[in-house]
Amino acid sequence: MAGERIRDKFAASRRKGMWMGGTIPLGYDVKDRKLVINAQEAERVRLIFGRYLALGCVAKLQADLDQRGVRSKQRVLTSGRVLGGCSFGRGALYHLLKNRIYRGEVVHNGIVYPGAHKAIVEEEPWTAVQARLADNCSTRRKSRVETGALLGGLIYDDRGNIMSPTYSVRRGNRYRYYLSSALLHDRKASASWRARVNADDVEQLVVELLSRELSRPALSAGGPSAGWSTETRTVVRDAVEQVVVNGGQVQVVRKPAAPSATPARDEDGDAPQVLVAPLPDPRPRARKEIIVPGGHNSSPRRLNHVLILAIARAKSWMRDLRSGKYADTTEIARQFQLNDAHVRRILRFGIWRPTSLRRSSRLIPVTQVRLYVVGASMPLGSRLCVDCRAG
Repeated sequence: MAGERIRDKFAASRRKGMWMGGTIPLGYDVKDRKLVINAQEAERVRLIFGRYLALGCVAKLQADLDQRGVRSKQRVLTSGRVLGGCSFGRGALYHLLKNRIYRGEVVHNGIVYPGAHKAIVEEEPWTAVQARLADNCSTRRKSRVETGALLGGLIYDDRGNIMSPTYSVRRGNRYRYYLSSALLHDRKASASWRARVNADDVEQLVVELLSRELSRPALSAGGPSAGWSTETRTVVRDAVEQVVVNGGQVQVVRKPAAPSATPARDEDGDAPQVLVAPLPDPRPRARKEIIVPGGHNSSPRRLNHVLILAIARAKSWMRDLRSGKYADTTEIARQFQLNDAHVRRILRFGIWRPTSLRRSSRLIPVTQVRLYVVGASMPLGSRLCVDCRAG
């Protein structure tokens, strides 16, 4: 009962537009439990709104404010600790630009009431900023829908954590994943053991399940690499309630009202239909070795990529020296930011006979290959010894 009375009193005070405590927003001070405008900070607020309209992007606004030296509100606690007075983060700027306090209003339970304090931002710039924010948000959402994650907002791990789309870039290639929100928020104990899955694999699996269930094989045409069609995206959104990554399998929960060419209901007729399929094993992240099959009386060979790279580089440099592209090894070393002595050692691989190259390719399995060049100070064409051995 006491809690209900406190909530009712708080709601009544908010309906009157009163300030009920909390973090004091930039541009205001509190006097006699009321918000009053701080003229110096209010100019900062108007500057932020104006610069956002000029730049049209919160990321650019953040960099612009940082360059101008605009800082957040500084607060001194009763303990003497000082908070704030630092650069604005993107989240803080989004919150500031959407804060209706600057229009002289207060919000309680999603309902806007006239506030007892004065507005800092006029109606025209406020409306323009909100329109720009909404337009940018819809543009980003449309971009994600058209080119991004097919299962965004639908996929969960087996502990109920939503899995967010993410990606990494390695050697110019983009790899997409779905990552458990428990890991994103540093809650590893709450994450499933399969907290990250390859996006291409799970999307392809879900689409294939739906295409078989709905007897629409055209849905899986194209695939994630070419980008899912608008039709496929629409069917997934209309037919799938959620996707659950449960250990080594994927569970696709259908929406009850989703149309199906071969409807299959449980005996009670109300339980949602669940499609299940095994999830491919995680792809190994270790480097893959190329194994060349041997003949009838020979064992398979492993290609030594380090040695091959050294030979290819030596051949290329020797060709450039003959053509006059480089005057000497010093120029090559300067071009590739290497040591001149190292360039001379590598060049010796360019004079190997084909029989020597074939013998050197018959290597034992190696994880780390060491090349020992004997006689580094000898002139080009001198004796070369290569020791290829593991570890």
